[in-house]
Order: sequence, then structure tokens, then C-alpha cells
Amino acid sequence: MRMRAQNVMALCAIGLAAGVMGTAQAGITDPAITITATNSQGIASMLITLSQGRWSGGDWSFAAGSELELRDPTSGARIAVLRDLTCEMIADPQVTVNFTAVAGITDTTFSFSSGLLSYPSLANSVAFATVGTTVTDNDSNGAMITGLYGGDAYRASYNSGTVFDTLLASYSVPIDDSQTASERSPAAGSTLIGTTFDMQADWNFTLSANDQVGGTSLFRIVPAPGSIALFGLAGLVSRRRR
Repeated sequence: MRMRAQNVMALCAIGLAAGVMGTAQAGITDPAITITATNSQGIASMLITLSQGRWSGGDWSFAAGSELELRDPTSGARIAVLRDLTCEMIADPQVTVNFTAVAGITDTTFSFSSGLLSYPSLANSVAFATVGTTVTDNDSNGAMITGLYGGDAYRASYNSGTVFDTLLASYSVPIDDSQTASERSPAAGSTLIGTTFDMQADWNFTLSANDQVGGTSLFRIVPAPGSIALFGLAGLVSRRRR
């Protein structure tokens, strides 16, 4: 019976190793980032394609080298400005979307959507997401960020649309001031979400006219700690047998 138990544990280790290492074969839909800004002056969109970023193995990243203007293609009106736009999609898997955005001359709605990061099915997944923003009043009349996911500005999802959580509630900023807010889901540790095979991150919010917001986000999915412990124990048993 002892030999059989060891064999079962070794097989578990092989299966888990295949699941963990399989995430290195991730895929990303193109465009990797879709950005839209809308206000009373018009609408502007920008697509960041995979070819505009940098690959390192199965990981992809993008960093804008300069300020980006979002202009309505018909009127030419400047709808918004982007600064410090960065994104990473890591095969582990993990998605980050970071930016600084400045609203146009009227209240401006922003949408940042990552591509879909897919990977071989990962059983017993756990996940966490963390986000933060700093909103600054640029025109001495206060500032406001209003989240559009039921009052939240950020959404993390997996398995082609299953919502993990929405984060970062709307808040206002006093005149000539700036204010920072952050949130993590769960507040500590990670949440068990079962078998997963893809993930995505989105921002959607309205920012008051002329004002600025800096946003950072991280959404990560990993094997459950118990699965990792099983993998280590199975490897130890295998070495003892040899």
C-alpha cells in the first residue's frame, strides 16, 4: 500500500508540474490594449498592438515612450492626453495596466481594456487583484473620478468574462489638491476560483474636466498553495525512493 501511495503522489506531481509549466505557453489576443476616451467634444480610440510591444519568452510588455494625444478623427478635437502608459501580460499568468490620463475640456470617460491572456487550463487556481489611483485637481474647482462598473473603476475577469471582482469606488478631491485611493481583493491572501484558462483587466471611469488621474493595477492567478505543497511533498517522496 505504501508503494501505491507513493506512485499516486508522483503522478500528482507530474500532473501539477505540467499545469504550472504549461502557463509558459500563454497567448494574447491582438490588440493587446484598447483605449477609448469620450466627452462632449467627440470620441477617440487607440489600439496598442502586440507588434508595438516587447516579447521576453512568453511575456509581453509595452511602455509608451512619449505623451499620447487622443483626438477625434473627424473634428480633430483633443479629447484627452495619456502619459506613462504601460502594460504587462506575463505567462505565469498576470496582467498589469498602468497609466496617467488627463481629461479634456469637459468631463471625459476613459476605457482601458487589456487583450485576453490565455494559457493551458490551471486547476485549483487562486487569484488576487490590487489597484490604486491618484486624482489631481488641475483647474482649481475640485476633481472627481466616477467608476462605471457599478460605481467601481476597475474590473478583473477570467474564463472569458467571469468577473473576479470590481474595485476602487468613486471619490472626489478638494480644490487644488490630490488624493490617493487603493484597494485589494481579497484584502489579504488569495481567493480560490477553481480551474481557469484565461484572464483580462479593464478600467472604465469618468474623470472631471481638465483633471488628472494616475492608475496602477495588478491581476494575478496562481495555483492554490495546497497544490504547490502537494507538488513539493511528492517530489520529496520520489527522491527518498531513489
